[in-house]
Amino acid sequence: MNNDEYMKYHEILKALIGIPSLSARLDNPFPLVGDKVTISSTSEWVRQHEYLLDGGAGPERSVLDCVLGKSSETVDMSAAGEFIQSVSVSNDSGNASVRKIAYPMLPATEPYFMVTATEIVRVGERGYLSIYAENGYATSRNNTIVARIYKENEPEPVKTVGFDTSRPGPTVWAASPYTIDTVSDRGIYDVEVDVTDVLTSVTFTKRINKLITVTP
Repeated sequence: MNNDEYMKYHEILKALIGIPSLSARLDNPFPLVGDKVTISSTSEWVRQHEYLLDGGAGPERSVLDCVLGKSSETVDMSAAGEFIQSVSVSNDSGNASVRKIAYPMLPATEPYFMVTATEIVRVGERGYLSIYAENGYATSRNNTIVARIYKENEPEPVKTVGFDTSRPGPTVWAASPYTIDTVSDRGIYDVEVDVTDVLTSVTFTKRINKLITVTP
């Protein structure tokens, strides 16, 4: 094949192969330091995806064959900060690239948390208040939790609930039962929770209105 024939064949191939398209997503843009982040890519008209990923130790390049236009790569987050994750593709008709940013964070020392409850209970039945740690707060830290249950529109709590935080579970940090005992107590209740980190002496308070409904 002479040069003219090669160029003609090359132009035919370019006409048959489309300009590449590419999309990518991070499974967790806000990981904690020590987590792994996966970037998944989808493309057309290419056979390989080139990754340039950075978890805090500097960019590292890898080239992966894609299967049905898809591939994924994982990066370890080794430091806190703002790190660019890049994917690029190319063929004879052009190229495409996508940049995503991961924002790894150090685990929180403030006691961030969320509260759930058995929202509808009958008089005398047992419900549970459950506390979940958020934003990477380590439940192994020395802490205390107290919840107060208020009947709607009343200033004083009808119950105060303590929690055992010495053995946090894998999902629920701490849970405690509650009961509303008499028929006259049926109604709607608010819940207010204090969580105190003993080491820092920081207390966060969260109040959830109309969280519990007590029926006859």
